[in-house]
Amino acid sequence: MPAREYNDATSEPVQQQDGQQGRDSSVRPSPAATEQAASISSTVDSATKEEDVHFRICEEMSRPRQVALSPSPQSQNTDRHEVIELHEGVNPMTILGEALGRQHPNRFVRVIVEDNHPKSYPRQYIAGFDYADVVYLEAKGGLSLPPRPIRDELLRLYFSHVYPYAPILDRVKFMQDYAADQHSTFVLQSLFANVVPYAPEHLLRQAGYEDRITAQKQLYAKAALLYDMGYEKNQLYLLQGSIMLSSLSFSYAIDKDYRYWLTNAGRIATQMGLHRNYVSQNLGRRSKRLFRSIWWVLYDRDTLLTISGLDNLKRFDERYCDTAPLEESDWEDEDEVPAEFRDILPPVTRVQKAFMMEYSKLSIISGYFIRDFKTPAKPPTFVEIDRLSNQITSWRKQLPLEIIHALQDEWTPDHVLILVLLAMGYRLEAVFARAAKDHYRTSGSSSGGDVGCVQRMAQRQENAMFELSTMIQRASLHDVLHLCPLSL
Repeated sequence: MPAREYNDATSEPVQQQDGQQGRDSSVRPSPAATEQAASISSTVDSATKEEDVHFRICEEMSRPRQVALSPSPQSQNTDRHEVIELHEGVNPMTILGEALGRQHPNRFVRVIVEDNHPKSYPRQYIAGFDYADVVYLEAKGGLSLPPRPIRDELLRLYFSHVYPYAPILDRVKFMQDYAADQHSTFVLQSLFANVVPYAPEHLLRQAGYEDRITAQKQLYAKAALLYDMGYEKNQLYLLQGSIMLSSLSFSYAIDKDYRYWLTNAGRIATQMGLHRNYVSQNLGRRSKRLFRSIWWVLYDRDTLLTISGLDNLKRFDERYCDTAPLEESDWEDEDEVPAEFRDILPPVTRVQKAFMMEYSKLSIISGYFIRDFKTPAKPPTFVEIDRLSNQITSWRKQLPLEIIHALQDEWTPDHVLILVLLAMGYRLEAVFARAAKDHYRTSGSSSGGDVGCVQRMAQRQENAMFELSTMIQRASLHDVLHLCPLSL
């Protein structure tokens, strides 16, 4: 049977016969393979010292982009790290880059930076860490993972229960790295911390944890330790792990809480240019759809926390973000998943795709609400209130048929997604109606405000709260409240 090899940036299969010494020269390489080969050749042998990074960025800006840019393969055991960065502002580097190239600078660049660490560690240890660092990480359990069968089951649970709400991984590429023992330990520890609420207790005990809360706290501590010590160098893995950790909240007084990790993820994402649509034109196909999915998960979560009253300020300003909306093609097709991974990677259903696309639309409307009602010294106008009211109503009316009719069909696990989506819609409507009611009450005449508007919004708030309560009751009736995502 032919061995299956996958391109790192695109995860597109390249067939190679067992024992084959090299590819047939008559076979023309795919565009994806050409893209990756050019990407690797331009970066792997051109690491830059820390003190020369700014000059190297200027050089990269002066060069026209000839190949699609995607994250390059990178071993965990390396003394260099990759930085993908968007430079949109006017600063000395962009000015010099434009001057060197005599053209508009290429503002989306990649640089491989050498870590400035002493070379005193033995070769068998992790590059960039001395012996004491590695011993400390091992003693604290940061590098300790459950046995392989338990890890496999935890991954299956993650892709069944967590991934549909947060599609921030290229599933096939992730499993290829995992099968080859080239995975990110930081991402794995973060992932396992996320999946704890969905894992049966006997599985957690087999993994070495007494109970659910102990497992989540210890896995979180392991992931945070790896981050703090700089163990993970890959920029994309740091972003993905930070998003995972942003969904955890088990201690009120913790310093690095969900807000810390979400802010950190936003910092990395905007550094990489995920918030700008034109950046995607410089990416390979799989990286383009992965980056877009990551951006919308971040934006949705940021807006959700603000609407829920769990955060005081949105991190992303819509005026400067224009990433294209999610599409069904942003998920891989079922035939792209190799057979050996299908016991861990379930098919992505149409309802799961529709959930994320509609959730993002609702988040955009939520952003309008925050803009219109939360801007200091600028109360919303009647036109803005009416427009927002119509947007909420229109969003619910245009929901896809598979969502509208699903609750009338036989119960399936995807119904949890629908309940969550509808509940978020009714919650936004209740928050909006309450804010509009208070605005009408305080902005009217001295005789008590616009009584008709106040009463109308009070009734709308009551209706939305009733529907929200109904969604929660249905989830309780079907015993699926525990399957609702931690971040919602």
